[in-house]
Amino acid sequence: STLTLEEVNEAAAELCAHITGLKDGETTSKGVVVAVACTPKSAGEGDDPMKTLDDDKLCEAIRKACTVDVEPVEDVVVPHTLVTPEELEQAMKDHPPSWEPGSFTDGTPNTPAD
Repeated sequence: STLTLEEVNEAAAELCAHITGLKDGETTSKGVVVAVACTPKSAGEGDDPMKTLDDDKLCEAIRKACTVDVEPVEDVVVPHTLVTPEELEQAMKDHPPSWEPGSFTDGTPNTPAD
């Protein structure tokens, strides 16, 4: 079945509710807002201040991002699949499905294939 634009927008709004509504004047989202940043807090002696991250810099970046106007993209046709039927068929030939026993390195007993 094919999804309508409205159904896609509804699902996107639900999935992204934690990051929407942060711009001034917009309704805030319900629930928790989460930001994850992975970077060294300090690279060591003689650090370049632009290469370090702290709470203030992270919040500043989020606030700045919230002020940027986002323009909608023209309607985009989203393909049902990115894999052609021929590629899928070849992949299934190259990698036929099989039941494999479970094997573990942590001491858990191996499990038989069903």
